[in-house]
Amino acid sequence: VRSEREILHSFPQNFKVDGTRHEQAPLKAKGTSIESNVLLVTVNKRNLQLAKDCLKAVGLQAKETIAQPVATAYSVTRKHDREHGVAVVDMGGSLTNIAVFKNLHIAYASTIALGGVNFTQDLAVGLRTPQASAEKIKKTHGAALVDLISPEERVEIESLKGEPARQVEAVLVTEILEARAEETLGLVLRKLNDEDLLVTLKSGMLLTGGASQLPGLPELGEFTFDLAVRRGEAQGLSISHVLGQSPVMAACLGAITYTKREGVIAVPPPMEFSSDFLMNSLGRIKNIIDNIL
Repeated sequence: VRSEREILHSFPQNFKVDGTRHEQAPLKAKGTSIESNVLLVTVNKRNLQLAKDCLKAVGLQAKETIAQPVATAYSVTRKHDREHGVAVVDMGGSLTNIAVFKNLHIAYASTIALGGVNFTQDLAVGLRTPQASAEKIKKTHGAALVDLISPEERVEIESLKGEPARQVEAVLVTEILEARAEETLGLVLRKLNDEDLLVTLKSGMLLTGGASQLPGLPELGEFTFDLAVRRGEAQGLSISHVLGQSPVMAACLGAITYTKREGVIAVPPPMEFSSDFLMNSLGRIKNIIDNIL
């Protein structure tokens, strides 16, 4: 690992004892030599220190550092999923993170530089409407499959440069979003195919993140991947605020779930979690980062 990077996670993939391959840790195997193929997840040390400084500034201290794709994956998967093979696709604001589990461990992680903001930008350009209006249209009238939209349905569009608002067919809105959804899922498919991972996903695929909430996206995913695709839901936590149940919070909830499973902190089940405190803390952290930038 280069000096400017720090290892966050190490996930053993397989082992060899005297040249004989083992998919699980060969605890009872006998031999004179052992090899291991390990997936390392690393982070830039400067960025990591900046994140820790932000936490310290709002009175918080990190117990453990967890990569976002790993945290998100742990928040929405069950042991059965991770054991039999599952892909978690976290579609955030500007990035789409991919994490694949196999034999209980993460076997692959990657990132695509596309997210919800790209859906919004496509609408803003295609409909010739301000960005804020495009975001509202995406959330209230958006879908990832044209088949879900009635040909008669129309959407009011705010025009640019103070011109009067106009109406367009809702199908046009969905066509723009469907094209971006197909591109994003297509890039995920290419990465999984390059690593020959599709055949390992016996438990299918989970979609999470704010951009994953477009109606019709799981159905489009099933067509793209020829797998069972569903939206991921928080596992193993009792959420006391409706915001905490949002897929937008998957990474935050996953950090708590990960520490609970890995024994970093002792938490008696069921775990009660108030997202009011978390959202207040995140807001303060965001303000600090904005001031630094």
